[in-house]
Amino acid sequence: MPLSTVLLVAILIILAGATALLIRQRRQSSLLSQRLDSIRANDRRLDSAILEISTQLDLSETLRKICQQAQEISGASRCAIHLIEPSQNFVRMPLAVGFSEDYIRLNQIYSTDLEERTSALATGRIMTVPDINRLPDPSFFIDSLAAEGVASYADIPLIHRGVVTGYLSLYFNNTGDIDEDLANILTAFCEHSAAALENAKQFARSETGLLRKAHQLEILENVGRELAGASHSGALFEMVLDQALEFTNSAWGGLYLYHPKNKTLQIKAGRGLAAPDKRAEIARDPRRESIESGEPVILDGRDPTSIGYFLSSGARSHLSVPLLHNRQALGVISLESPTENAFTENDQLFIGQIANQAAVALVNAQLYEETQRRLQAQTALYQASRQLVGNLELNKIVQNVIESFHETIKSRASGAYLWDESQQAYRLAAVSGEHDEAVDHLPRVVNRRAWEESSATRLGTGLLQLPTDISQGASSLTPFPGCQTLALPLSRGEELLGMILSYVPDSLALSDDDLQLPRAIAAQGAIAIQNAQLFQDVLEGRDR
Repeated sequence: MPLSTVLLVAILIILAGATALLIRQRRQSSLLSQRLDSIRANDRRLDSAILEISTQLDLSETLRKICQQAQEISGASRCAIHLIEPSQNFVRMPLAVGFSEDYIRLNQIYSTDLEERTSALATGRIMTVPDINRLPDPSFFIDSLAAEGVASYADIPLIHRGVVTGYLSLYFNNTGDIDEDLANILTAFCEHSAAALENAKQFARSETGLLRKAHQLEILENVGRELAGASHSGALFEMVLDQALEFTNSAWGGLYLYHPKNKTLQIKAGRGLAAPDKRAEIARDPRRESIESGEPVILDGRDPTSIGYFLSSGARSHLSVPLLHNRQALGVISLESPTENAFTENDQLFIGQIANQAAVALVNAQLYEETQRRLQAQTALYQASRQLVGNLELNKIVQNVIESFHETIKSRASGAYLWDESQQAYRLAAVSGEHDEAVDHLPRVVNRRAWEESSATRLGTGLLQLPTDISQGASSLTPFPGCQTLALPLSRGEELLGMILSYVPDSLALSDDDLQLPRAIAAQGAIAIQNAQLFQDVLEGRDR
């Protein structure tokens, strides 16, 4: 072969090699350029998605935006977010997009022990299932996905500050694995999503706290305004309890007044704890602990030492807060809930503020009621005196006395008895009452022994406590059903002119203050009766 030909072939070979190299380099450059463009596009898409979810503070909207952006990035047909419940052993699915109601209902809450569903939680790494039909151990969960038309899926963990808080699930209608680039993008996206969710939760807690604080201030303002104008303690008790129940969302509650003399609690307003007209003796219970310590007391059903101390059936949490005035316990507010650990420190503080306001208002209301009671007593005593003064007819005087007494004590029936020398007993001289059976139950005659044997009790308390067989004749001193028997003397100095018997409903807890006016009327009546008897003796002497 001629030399020129050989040289030409060599040149052509060199040129071919150079051309191939140039083509390969340009192809690689093109692929690299495409790769860079894809990376830039993915970065832009990721930045846009992150910006979209980071601007949200509403938790529900944040969840929705995360699913929306994840589907746009991955092309998934369905999406779901799963969050671990704090201090619990289960996972909750707060949002699922593209699924039926049945699927959502069946998969909304599940245990962290289900390894097939919580692999991403356990490892903190992305977990993919390219084909659900090729799984070796089909399960209820896989069957439910197949029923929805899902062919493959991926779980990407949500990690915030090194802690796995949940995971994002993407579901595809076709089989196949996601590529490395997409996996990296989704991993980065989920890291920012976890932060966005935590920010939204924090905002929700802060917003809830602010709303709760505003609600507290509103309640305190309303309570303060109502208490300032409350002159009747009955309405005050109901209002305070209603506000306490509403704020703490309690199922049961009671407001009690404390009687230090006999160490009893009297319930003044109640919701499910006890009847409002019943007294409850203080045994070892949280109400007494709160009154004695002057501090709030909380019981939690998770604590075995609390069992047996709840006041209502089904209660699992209890809060008692004392009503304090000048460091003295006037009563206690008790609340109960069927939920364990229902009452927070904030609840204690707030109910304590209501209790302090109520204690001041209670003292003021009691002073007002005492003033009104004294004014009414003076008025009633004045009216009774007007009817008695100047009247010397014995029968009319006795009738006026018993009617005034009956009106004052609000009894079922009352009877006035005068000493009958001929019978050596106390004879019924006048009656007053709206209850015919109670009037008929009053004994017509009471012998001296019955009265004398009860004098210590009668003079000390006014309440008659007698055997049932010491009266004279067919009548007895047995109490009328549903009533306690009140007995007061009609006496002048050492001379006992007669007595008053009255049937008072058991529901009326008579105090010494309650008996002051009846005793005053009995004393004035005794004076008028003695004057009438003396006048009658004078007339009889003159006639003789």
